[in-house]
Amino acid sequence: WYQRRVREAVVSTQSTGDSKRDPCLPPPVEPPAFYKTSDTKLAAVELPHAGTSYNPTFNDHQELLQSALEVEVKKEKAKLKATRDAAPPIQITEEDYIKEMSIGLNQAESESEEEK
Repeated sequence: WYQRRVREAVVSTQSTGDSKRDPCLPPPVEPPAFYKTSDTKLAAVELPHAGTSYNPTFNDHQELLQSALEVEVKKEKAKLKATRDAAPPIQITEEDYIKEMSIGLNQAESESEEEK
């Protein structure tokens, strides 16, 4: 049985031209045709910055802190720009408030007097 198996393996190896394969092992399994490799060139997982490791070098850590500072400065500038470009708050005096709120009251009183 063993000799026949070796002979078959030698014959199959000679026919395929694969001389490096061990004749006692079964032939390699080919993946199905419907398996597809990824078309993207991106890595599966983005590698973290070197400054985030447990024991980063001084320069790597300083670079990471600088990039974090730039992000925060950009956010702060955007916030200041938004508040600067907004309309200033309107200052209303108490007299103006009373006058504004009593506009409809005078008309309602005059209409009720006309109905009488």
